[in-house]
Amino acid sequence: MRLRNVSFLTLLLFGLLSVSWYTAFSSSRGDVVDIYQREFLALRERLHSAEQENLRRSKELNLVLEEIKRAIAEKQALRDINRTWSSLSVSEETRLRLWNVSSSKNVLQLPSIFHHLPHLLNRDDSLQPSVHLGQGRTGGETSSALTSDL
Repeated sequence: MRLRNVSFLTLLLFGLLSVSWYTAFSSSRGDVVDIYQREFLALRERLHSAEQENLRRSKELNLVLEEIKRAIAEKQALRDINRTWSSLSVSEETRLRLWNVSSSKNVLQLPSIFHHLPHLLNRDDSLQPSVHLGQGRTGGETSSALTSDL
């Protein structure tokens, strides 16, 4: 009987030990699963916020693109208007009026944009000033060409 009690106690001890190990490992596995679930939820939240930020940036870029398109269209419209006006022949009298020059000496002469920028009166597509720096150079040349002559 004594042998029976010892074997029964040994079997009971191994059983309890097995159950305790199983519960210890299963609870640690549960903790790992919980950790992975929390990390997964955090990643999902970060992905959602990144998608929202992406949508905001996309809207901003679309607004900027529309502004650029509108500016290009306005510039093209101004260019077309300037071409239309430059194709019209301007009489000498009109040029004198634009320059605020008249035959009467008593009239106050106010400067206009054409007084300060005379190259716009002849050619509206010219962007170079009608100022000569010397030796036939205009203001549109690069600075390296100017410094080489110094």
